[in-house]
Amino acid sequence: MDSQKGWFDDPHGRYLRRYYDGEKWTDQVQTATGEVVTETSPGVATSPPAESTSVAPFQPPSGAEAPKSKSKKNIVFVVLGVVVALVVIGGLVGDDSSSNVSNSEGSSFEGVGSQSSSGDLSSGESSRDGDDVSGSDAAISESTGESESIDDGAVAAPSSDGGTRDDPVAVGESFLFEISTWGAADDSVWELTVLGPGADTTSAVLDENQFNDPPEAGSVFYGVPVRLVLASANKEPLAPWFNIAFDMFGPAAMQIYDQVNASCGVVPNEFNTDTEVFVGGAIEGVLCFALPQAEIASGPMVSVEAAKERVFWSTTGVQPTVAPSEFQGSTFTPDGSGAVGERSNPAPLGTPHDLTLDTFGDADKSVWQITVTGPGSDITQAVLAENQFNEPPPDGYIFFGVPVELTLVEANKEPLAPWINISFDILGPASLEIFDGYESSCGTIPNGLEVMTEVFAGGTLAGQICFAIPIEDAEAGPLLSTDQLDLRTYWATN
Repeated sequence: MDSQKGWFDDPHGRYLRRYYDGEKWTDQVQTATGEVVTETSPGVATSPPAESTSVAPFQPPSGAEAPKSKSKKNIVFVVLGVVVALVVIGGLVGDDSSSNVSNSEGSSFEGVGSQSSSGDLSSGESSRDGDDVSGSDAAISESTGESESIDDGAVAAPSSDGGTRDDPVAVGESFLFEISTWGAADDSVWELTVLGPGADTTSAVLDENQFNDPPEAGSVFYGVPVRLVLASANKEPLAPWFNIAFDMFGPAAMQIYDQVNASCGVVPNEFNTDTEVFVGGAIEGVLCFALPQAEIASGPMVSVEAAKERVFWSTTGVQPTVAPSEFQGSTFTPDGSGAVGERSNPAPLGTPHDLTLDTFGDADKSVWQITVTGPGSDITQAVLAENQFNEPPPDGYIFFGVPVELTLVEANKEPLAPWINISFDILGPASLEIFDGYESSCGTIPNGLEVMTEVFAGGTLAGQICFAIPIEDAEAGPLLSTDQLDLRTYWATN
């Protein structure tokens, strides 16, 4: 047994999994969010995992390479079991709440269709200005991020053919499609555009990460640049991840290549399906699939299985000039209309605001007083000087640091540490995107907030949290945010 290496349930119960190197348990652990980190506390036992452990080995990213990865593919299979359980529970209690599932008997794409990225929206014209969605009589509820209602025709586009296997959407043109799924994403409408023809990205993928395996003989890594815009939704923000299954149709073999059996590994500028956006927000990146040369010569198509029907986009043709999406909106600016802590009225700089946790375990119902103690700022140079292994932010991004204080007001059990119970992220008002502490990590930062420190009621933790965000978002005044079971609270950072 001592020769068996891999990731197993943490015998100490502090983390989801811990790595066993064949002789002893190491300090490499996987948190409940799927993040692979190094445990700072000492005292790791050396006894091997029990023989009954049947969890498939988990392959973590290399410590030196992890900052390059902008994907959580490694935790998808962990999450799938939870998703299946939720579906079963939803089926048991959903008899009286079927409004979350599309009941239309026809195509679930009814009312939406092809739209040139430079064309007019005709009678179905829609735009984004702050929180409003034209054509909808709904106002966004700032306390929950949910809209009260959205008319079926809120984002209607001209009826049009196209998007089929025989008539795919052309490169550079957009197509609206509606998701029919369970949960908050049901009835959301997305606009997908293939921004340019696909290309052989094999060399770039292999250069991106030393652990990427080359494609099989006769195949290449085929990358397609795409843009996905959230056009309308009943709940904001949303991430497409398991709600939209992207794959590639190969005409030569008449085969579907999905992101499991045709994965490229870690991809430069990878399309990140975990990214959460508000209506008007866009996700751009490269979809990559390992495809046989014969498929590339035949003209593969990007395909989306969002409901009962598939939609197809061509990946071949000349490089087009792509206009901005008609649905991308202007910079979000709080107007003070909601209660303090809502997106429209974030807690002011320097003002404490209480947050009651709705979570599992001892921290449930504990109350924390959170204060942004100073304005957020560009700390890029300080971060790079802090640790030689910190990588610079992507082009057009900075490391944005926010000084905060957390005080435990009351709890059913003491002491408590905030760590996984309070997950901070940043709302970018220009991109309308949520940047979390995993995908947008800065690395090792000076005076970082020690979230694993335990305090009693009245105890305070102070430090800095940091996010890699676009420069335009930093200039527009980003909002610090935390999410408790889809109820978001916001703090101003300037």
